[in-house]
This record gives sequence, structure tokens and C-alpha cells, in this order.
Amino acid sequence: MEQSNLKEKKLKLRKKLLVIRDIILVMMAIFFIIIGFMYGIDNGNAAGDSLQNVRYGMFSFSLIISSTLLIISVYNRKKNK
Repeated sequence: MEQSNLKEKKLKLRKKLLVIRDIILVMMAIFFIIIGFMYGIDNGNAAGDSLQNVRYGMFSFSLIISSTLLIISVYNRKKNK
């Protein structure tokens, strides 16, 4: 009797932890998207140093794309259940 009760408690705790993990992943992805746009937009000398612009552009592009894919993966995981 106690074994089944303990298993049910562990299962409920695991489900709660999975929900918390998904919330943290989405919050982190939104933070990375915001940082990516800040790097992409915050460039005072737009035509001055082209290599620096490429570096900021590629970094912001990678942050935005990876964060978007992270949100999509969380969504697909929840949709399939």
C-alpha cells in the first residue's frame, strides 16, 4: 500500500518538475530572443566597421533562431502528450 502511494507521489513530483523545466526553458528562450534583438539593433556606427556588424548580426541571428527552436521543441513536446 505504501509502495503505490510512494510511486504516485514520485510521479506527481516528476510531472511538476517537468512543467517547471518547460517554463524555465521558455523564459530563457524569451530572454535570449530579447538579447539577440538588443545586439542586432544596438549598433551606433552602422556603416563604420563592417566586420563588427557581421559579428553582431550573426550572434543575434543565432540567438534568435536557437531560442525560437527551443520554444518550438517545448511546444511540440507538450502537443504530443
